[in-house]
Amino acid sequence: MQTDLLKQKIFDELREHATKFHNWNYKEIHYHCFKSPAGYRLSYEGLGNLQVLYNTYEFKITVPITSRHLITLTREIKYPYYISKNRLVLFGGQDAFILKIHGSNIPDWLDSMAT
Repeated sequence: MQTDLLKQKIFDELREHATKFHNWNYKEIHYHCFKSPAGYRLSYEGLGNLQVLYNTYEFKITVPITSRHLITLTREIKYPYYISKNRLVLFGGQDAFILKIHGSNIPDWLDSMAT
């Protein structure tokens, strides 16, 4: 598995600061933190692990998110994020800032990125 530089730095931080990861290799950490190798979408466990180390910005989801929106997140977001039916948690301050400019309307924000 090839790891990009950002993920490698995250894994190094986890190994340094979270005791349970000290002896884990990158593949094991990736499996427990990210939904897929191709993006920055976090699993629920990954969210919990990274929230201890980094600032987060949480937004309530009030309208359904479509598969097109999920594809846009995968393609456009350059920092880890977590999404469920009820909330979106961003780790990138710039993404959070722009989303707030869009009135915290997640579908509108994602639609603006897709165009």
